[in-house]
Amino acid sequence: MIRLFKFFLWLTAIAISCLIFSSLLSGLGLGHIAAKVTVIASYGLIIAYSLIFIITVCVLLKSLTRQLANYLHPSSKKSRQIAYLQHKRKRLQHQQMAYRYHIDYTYHSKRSRLKRADNKKQIRSLSIEINKDLRQAKQRISGEVYKQFKTKQRLHTRQQHLEGVIQLHQEIIAKLN
Repeated sequence: MIRLFKFFLWLTAIAISCLIFSSLLSGLGLGHIAAKVTVIASYGLIIAYSLIFIITVCVLLKSLTRQLANYLHPSSKKSRQIAYLQHKRKRLQHQQMAYRYHIDYTYHSKRSRLKRADNKKQIRSLSIEINKDLRQAKQRISGEVYKQFKTKQRLHTRQQHLEGVIQLHQEIIAKLN
């Protein structure tokens, strides 16, 4: 291949030299000889570029056949199968992990929804108990303390703060006893 490429370079150099020589001949008034030299130079360039085209096609075909042989080789086939199976395993693991996250998220959201509903129900029942206790204790405690308890009750009930409602209920029970 390298020899053919060197031959291409030499042939191109000779053809270009012939073209330069033909222009000198036409400048000297020898147009008939200049035309024949130009034809020879043109054929030389056509042959040179045809040769480089053929070399390129040969190199590409050789590379293509080598790549195809490597692709069809049994060890290459085995390594592709192994890579495919590894990729499939990773994809399945990823799908399983995503499914697990989805299930965890679903159950967590259901649990939190149930917990909020339960807290709301308990706050409502505790608020009713606090109202009963405050009505019973209205005569025993001062009006200012009663208003403070009612304000705290409304605040904790509106904010859905279960611990605050429980603590307020314990305060009221402690104040009554």
